[in-house]
Amino acid sequence: MKIRPKIHVFLTCLLGILVSHSFYSQSITITGTVVDENEQVLPGASVIIQAENRGTSTDFDGNFSLQVQVGDQVTVSYVGFVDQTFTVGNQDYYSVVLETSDGDLEEVVVMGYSSLTRSELTGSAVQVKSDEIGNFPVTSADQILQGKVPGLYLWGTSGTPGSVSNVLIRGRTSVNATNGPLYVVDGIPINAGNLSRSTARSSLSPLAGINPTDIESITVLKDATATAQYGARGSGGVIVITTKKPASGEIRIRVDANYGWQNDAIPGPTVLTAEEREELYFDGLFNTYGARQNFTREGAQTFYENNPRSFGTTYTRWREAGSPVYDWADEITVQNAPITRFTLSANGGSEKSSFRASASYGQTDGTVIGASFEQFSANLDVVFKPSNSFQFSTINRFSYNDLDGLLESSAYFASPRTIKYFMPPTSAPYNEDGTPNINNLNTNIFNPIYLQQNDIELTQSLNIVSTQRLLWKTPVKNLNFETVLSTDYTQVWFRLYNNRLHGGAVARSGFAGISGFNAVNFTIQNIATYNLILGVHNLKISGIQEYILNKWNSVYAEGENFSADGLFYLNSTGEPSAATGSFSDGHTASYKILANYTLDNRFVLNANYTREGSSLFPTDSRWGDFYSIGTSWNLDQEDFVQNIAFIDILKPYANFGTTGNAGIDRNTYQASLGFGSAYNGSAGIAPAGFGNANLQWEVLTTWEAGLRFALLSNGVSGDFTYYQNRTSDMLLAVPLSRTTGFSTQNRNVGRMKSQGFELTLSNNIINKPDYGVSISGSLATNNNEIVELARDGNGDPIEVIGNTRIVEGKPLREFFHRGYAGVDPQTGEAEYWANEEQTEKTKSYSEATRIPTGKTSDPTINAAFNLRLRFKGFFLNAQATYAGGHLEAEPWTLYTRESTRYATDIFNGINSLLNRWRAPGDITDTPAIRHRFEPWQTTDRFVFDGDFIRLRDTTLGYNFSYRVLEGTGINAAQIYLRGVNLLTWTKDEGLVYDPEYLNLATPPTKNIVLGIVLDL
Repeated sequence: MKIRPKIHVFLTCLLGILVSHSFYSQSITITGTVVDENEQVLPGASVIIQAENRGTSTDFDGNFSLQVQVGDQVTVSYVGFVDQTFTVGNQDYYSVVLETSDGDLEEVVVMGYSSLTRSELTGSAVQVKSDEIGNFPVTSADQILQGKVPGLYLWGTSGTPGSVSNVLIRGRTSVNATNGPLYVVDGIPINAGNLSRSTARSSLSPLAGINPTDIESITVLKDATATAQYGARGSGGVIVITTKKPASGEIRIRVDANYGWQNDAIPGPTVLTAEEREELYFDGLFNTYGARQNFTREGAQTFYENNPRSFGTTYTRWREAGSPVYDWADEITVQNAPITRFTLSANGGSEKSSFRASASYGQTDGTVIGASFEQFSANLDVVFKPSNSFQFSTINRFSYNDLDGLLESSAYFASPRTIKYFMPPTSAPYNEDGTPNINNLNTNIFNPIYLQQNDIELTQSLNIVSTQRLLWKTPVKNLNFETVLSTDYTQVWFRLYNNRLHGGAVARSGFAGISGFNAVNFTIQNIATYNLILGVHNLKISGIQEYILNKWNSVYAEGENFSADGLFYLNSTGEPSAATGSFSDGHTASYKILANYTLDNRFVLNANYTREGSSLFPTDSRWGDFYSIGTSWNLDQEDFVQNIAFIDILKPYANFGTTGNAGIDRNTYQASLGFGSAYNGSAGIAPAGFGNANLQWEVLTTWEAGLRFALLSNGVSGDFTYYQNRTSDMLLAVPLSRTTGFSTQNRNVGRMKSQGFELTLSNNIINKPDYGVSISGSLATNNNEIVELARDGNGDPIEVIGNTRIVEGKPLREFFHRGYAGVDPQTGEAEYWANEEQTEKTKSYSEATRIPTGKTSDPTINAAFNLRLRFKGFFLNAQATYAGGHLEAEPWTLYTRESTRYATDIFNGINSLLNRWRAPGDITDTPAIRHRFEPWQTTDRFVFDGDFIRLRDTTLGYNFSYRVLEGTGINAAQIYLRGVNLLTWTKDEGLVYDPEYLNLATPPTKNIVLGIVLDL
């Protein structure tokens, strides 16, 4: 049994910290407030005693307190503002007003290998700061970005806590190779793939081990000047996560704690009750046999009861039992599933050495029985400055995740999430004694309640990252050299046990399996940076050498035949049935030159060159060359613009560059043999890979142009960008002749393109010291097109045609279903369109034509709207997001929506079937119920407009003023109530599932969290 933290435990810990801190805190000598020119408070401003390099920062209301001596020089600084220094006199209160720095706000944007100020950027990097990240109630850090970055679209594989998210930045640029972004944490690339060892069960994201409270910023790199420096790995964009770093000064302790609940964001479709299902079943008997057997609709029940050998006795026995009501959805759903997280961090030190340490514990229960996710993480970062020439820093992260997962979607028809669609409502979940029913279910489907109580599906992951950095400020002025060594170690164990009494392992008398792997990434970086300043000329140039070694080991074993209940492990099985193991490794090396030139802070030129080699390609084509060039013009620094009073920032920019894509499996370029085959009881050898010695990099060429602006004392600001992506030498799996013994071969063939624009706007409507109102929003579009595909022997393009299609001149995987024309009002039979113009109908499915749509499942429009209100210490932040211009196809409709026995006899349909055709003249899109089985006959009947709006994030909170906290030992305090996915609107009424999860997986959740933040 797991021990779950309770809220009173958190409160007890908090009380102990407060009491101890108050006991040791010292009196405050001076206090004050830091504001800008508009009297807007500046939380987080640094207040430092120059002689001691010791200080503090302002709280949420811009207040500070600091122990000083008369005569001390105190400097107040804040990003984007001019520093101000004052001398401590006899007064004990200081009001500091900071002026905005000239030109572009000098916010530092972390690019991974380098950092640039906003004025030095020549692209459209977006940085999300810690105040938007820290207390977001998610289990994976990338989920924070949803709606915060124009051009980024995120959707999950499942709403089960800890699951992997899918991320697209500016849409898809490849057919078969990687489309997802590269993740870089504290300058080191990481693997963000699924850690789970089972594709049928809940996935596990490695990003779940990063505590959002420890994150300082997340930067999304989209343009060529930013992504080209990552070579092939940057083709899908780059997400740079920077954790909080040590800072010198008095030791500060911070406590973050929250507790809340989650439910499904959308309840989903309502399934048939047993009574409704019976009604439809008898309806099907009448429509199928009534005329032939001469009985009326009302006589269908009698006909059924008189023919038990043909139709069974399910409904008869259910009636005899008193027509009980069984609600499987209610039995498997967890209402108000608890969420909790507690983080304790400390930060401080001297000029010579400083540290930051944190520890976090989180527990999230799923909204379906059996799902839970437990997290523990700890960080320790230390910086040593033994001299003015050297600085050593060590970053150490530890995380442990424990995922109690479940079968997802329709896996084995045993997922508790989907059982309401598959289990007949005439079957009782429990026996009369309260035990789960496994003997009288009247179906071959398993009872998930019993499985969740008696089976085990547990994934445990351990991640340790240690990064060491040595910075040398060489005797040559402005020349620095840095060496970075990093080790990223991940270990995952997946443990599976299926009981011997009920479920898929009954025939094997129980089953146990264990699967594990460990992966280690070694990264070495050597970085030389020189900053040449000659008057108005500023040239910053970096040379980087990087080498990454990946090693991967896996093992798997299974056994069956348990002799007794209560035995779970492999050593208790009577018959080991499989054991395998494997090893693989990979190498990536690169050399980079990054150059940034500015002329008088007006003209900016960025250029990057990367030569990268990957062991995924043959020796002759292993190395690829990628580059970028970008420029911008800070027009606001020109005299003819500075004379225009309402313009603060006016900056056009443009860039162009290339990246590569190596998103293919290892060793696919080699013709290989496999040694795992067996022949007549002996080890055998068989061909395993066809290979392609000419395989090379897929290349993405991109350019963008944009304009960044700020007006009216930065009250109105925005950014407009247009971009184009063109992919060539695509890595495609081309069909082969079966005489080769293989079905496909990876080749470099084909081209595709995509384009779109991105717009962000913000407006500080009211900006007063005690209250303010601001709004902001973003809009992004993306459209792609297949330009060229591989050719067959006749020179014709090799197209992929099905319910989606890959053809030249169309978007990637365009929906291409057969057209559904509705129901014949006279017969109740389904009709289909016989031509693309949709003017001719047919009742034959095989004669139905496929209808081009021009749309895919990827949104072509994404938008977000943000509102921020504050009054005194109160604040309200709200964000709504929109995704549209795409279609969504509902799966599993044969079992849930079609007018056949699947929905009324074998499985359980949804209540839209009640709108079926019953008599001549009825107008409906649901055909008459028939007592028959039909094969999958997918049409566009269940393809819906995917447009939806979500109230993604809403936070109501209060920041306690310094005067309220005076004497408590608490420097700052905040309480908040946060809601995630509180409301969802869908354009298409037929879209009854969650618009982001139509595959019957666990849907997104609606979270409500109460939290507290204390700065001690």
